[in-house]
Order: sequence, then structure tokens, then C-alpha cells
Amino acid sequence: MPDLAVREIISRRFLLEACLERRPTPKTSDPAPPAHATGFEFARSKYHDGAIERSGRGAFSYLLGMTMADWAGRRLLDLGPTTHAESGVPYGASPTWSRTKSLPDLFAYHRQTSDTWLVEAKGGRTLNVSSRRKGAAQLDVGALLPGRHTRALCATGMTKRLSMMIDIDNRAPQGKPGRPTNLSAIQLDVTPDLALVNSGTLIYLALSSLPHERLAMVTVNAPQAGAEYQRAVIAQPMESEPDGNRSDIEMLVGTLPGSDLKVGISSRLYETCGLFVTVQRLLAGRRRRIPKRLRDRVLYGEHDLDMLVGALAEGFGGEEPSWESLIETIPASDQPSQRDFLEVATQDIYIATEERA
Repeated sequence: MPDLAVREIISRRFLLEACLERRPTPKTSDPAPPAHATGFEFARSKYHDGAIERSGRGAFSYLLGMTMADWAGRRLLDLGPTTHAESGVPYGASPTWSRTKSLPDLFAYHRQTSDTWLVEAKGGRTLNVSSRRKGAAQLDVGALLPGRHTRALCATGMTKRLSMMIDIDNRAPQGKPGRPTNLSAIQLDVTPDLALVNSGTLIYLALSSLPHERLAMVTVNAPQAGAEYQRAVIAQPMESEPDGNRSDIEMLVGTLPGSDLKVGISSRLYETCGLFVTVQRLLAGRRRRIPKRLRDRVLYGEHDLDMLVGALAEGFGGEEPSWESLIETIPASDQPSQRDFLEVATQDIYIATEERA
């Protein structure tokens, strides 16, 4: 249901906001900070250290570890969207995968090679050896995934500030590649588009559930897609002055109930997500007719894959659709002040929150 998307976004955001604080990076003797340095860092908040109970800290550590592992996969490791290991079955896995209790946290496919990656996420106050050893053991799935794959352990700690350590093991068992072998070369070419749709669907569903008065049209000065990322799936901060690598894109933006969080989407992604959700619902109906004992072995048939790829091609293949052709009533224009909001954007997704947050 679309309104569940709003609750999902809010639940992820507020626990992270409560337990983390953004503060200026302490000055050091280094006269030349890294070029990518923002001048800020994240650290544990006073609420985390003095108010939240142990079970709450445990929930936060889990969410932080998973959030940072997903970020590292997209930003550093060039992976596509991650999937919870308990919610899906990676290509080439044994039929017993879904019946196994101890699995890695996530799996994903590399954006360039489509090879399978297993990802274990660890989060906590300290980056200790014991926790990382447990994570490494969970990545050793043995015969559950006999094909060639890469294992990544992403451990996030907060001793003085938020920091991360990534261990990568590409000495996985030799053999056939652990990639989606039933996809054609043409279908593999849509992997960047599929990653974008997966990223945007939650926002699309959230916007679909909001009343008209919570929606607005916002002109976003977004970074243009470059050679590094075909669809500019990595969000860039909008705090810098506009330059030649940015362009104005009109996005549908909604304010989530009970929060200061604004999320937005471009018209091409709105249209594509709508098509994709329609196809996914159709396929889900078909999947329910498959006997339960066989569902984990059946992913998509060839015709199903053609429908998914067709939805992506229809959404991204033509010109940018007008908002008038997608929604009945166009909301009023609204431009958040950059003085009051922290904003990030890609060519297709916009997120803003009050600066004080």
C-alpha cells in the first residue's frame, strides 16, 4: 500500500536523526584537507549516549550498519540496489537458501559486471575484531552459493565519529559466475535504469499517497549525468553555487506527514516507476499461483523479464514527459530556501530537510 512507503521512510530517518548529530570537523594541523571534505562529520548524539535504552541502541546500530552498507555498495563498490538475503534468493543459489537461518545481510549485483556480491553489515559503538569475525563467518555460505561471487564486510563504528571499515574477499569459490545467467545482454544493459527505479519506487509510492495540499512543484538545480554514473544515481549536495554541470529540472515534491522531510521525483522517473509498479503487481499475482515449495526456485520467466525490461524502455526511452500528462492537477510552485534546508539531488530524485536537523 502506498501509505506504507511514507511510514517506511519516516521510520528509517528518525532513528538515525535521533542518535546521530552533524558537527563541524575539528581543526587539524593538516594544511590541505581532502578535496572531498565537507567540513562536517557525524558523531553519536547526547540522546544516544544518555537517554536511549539498550534495546533502542541495538536497533539503531542495526539500522546504521545496514544504511552504511547500502551507501558503501552504491557509492564505493559500484553495486546496484541491495536486497535483504531473507527476502530474496541470489542467482545461482541453492534451493535451500531461503530455509537457512544464518545468512549474510544483503546481496547485490555489480553495476558493470553483474557478478553477485554478498554483503554483511555490522554497526556498533566500536569496530571490534570479534564482531568483524562473526560477520566474516556469516559471509561464508559454502554450498548455498557455489558459483563465483565476491564477499564484502562493511563495519561501521562510532567511537569518536562515524567511521567505516570495508573488507573485500574476492577469493570466493571458482566456477560459473554467480550472475543472472538467464538475462540477455540487452537486459543486462538496463541494470543502471533498474537501480534508479528501485531507488525511486519508495518515493513514488509515498507521493502517490499524499493529499494534494502536501505536494508542490519545485525547480531543482540538479547535477547532470556524467560518464561515471550513467543515470547520476549518486546524490550531490546543492549547497554550492550553480555551475555548467547543473540543469533546472521540475520535480514533484511532497512533505511527509509529521516531519520536515521533503522528497521529490522527476517526471520521467515518476512515469517509469508507475509502469514498473503495475508490472510488478501483475507478476506478484502470477507468483502467488506457484506452489509455495517452488517459489524460491522460480524467479522470472522469459516473458516476465520482457515485461520488466519493456516498462523500463517505455519510461526512459522517450522524451521527458510533461507533468500535465501524468497527474490530474498540478500543485503550486514552491522553492525551499537553501538557507533553511539541506538539499541533495540527482537528475531524478530530490531530498531536503531543515538545516537544524
